[in-house]
Amino acid sequence: MIEKLLKAVSLNDGEEVELSLKEEIICTIISFLIIGLLLYFAATSSESLSANNEKTAEDSTYTESTLPHAWGIIRYGDTGAYLEKDGKLISGYYKVIEEDYDYDTLRVIGMNGLYGFISKYTGTEQIKPCFKEASQMNYNSACVSADGKNYYFIDENGNKMTGDYEEAYPWECQGQYARVKTADGWAIINRKGKTLFDKCTMINPLPDVTTTIGTAFRNDKGLLFCIDIDKNPTEISVIAEIPNIFDISELH
Repeated sequence: MIEKLLKAVSLNDGEEVELSLKEEIICTIISFLIIGLLLYFAATSSESLSANNEKTAEDSTYTESTLPHAWGIIRYGDTGAYLEKDGKLISGYYKVIEEDYDYDTLRVIGMNGLYGFISKYTGTEQIKPCFKEASQMNYNSACVSADGKNYYFIDENGNKMTGDYEEAYPWECQGQYARVKTADGWAIINRKGKTLFDKCTMINPLPDVTTTIGTAFRNDKGLLFCIDIDKNPTEISVIAEIPNIFDISELH
């Protein structure tokens, strides 16, 4: 029967095939099913497109952050990003003002494409945009680079705290120590820029407050070192060496 029905809808003009009443009813049902399916797919496609348009419109009209009102609100206008408090503009204009909720100082990208910092409370520009790279201002200090080659640490007023390094990570261990790379390899420094541990191929992230034991790799040996915070000044000493290995993980 199916073959006959298909033949009925595919004959050339002028040819006819007689269908029984039962076959005509089946053809009618099939026609309604096809029309129903076409309407369903059209409606689904329309809803999907509508939802996508609504999302696109929503994304394009997003213009402000959700910073607590006690700190102000970051807004984006035709001129750029700015900080607003109590309905008043309290900062200059920037390409980007980052929402660093945990810090008192907000990292910004100036119109020149460089990094700087402003107060999230007053909008005052604490450090003008002049760095090619900059970490967030954590523990009242940030790791920065003006040329992308030399890295050093500054305080919240932009004063240089340490010497220059080939690479550097932001402060760790409650902001007391940092990992930096020198010509002799990786080292650990304190906030005064003094080297406490050096000449390593690599040093894993420094321990948090729950332990003072860290790991590193030097002279083809894995090292376990201890940060002796009870000594003044602080000392870092090797407590174990593991020879004949290629790598060492953090302490878990």
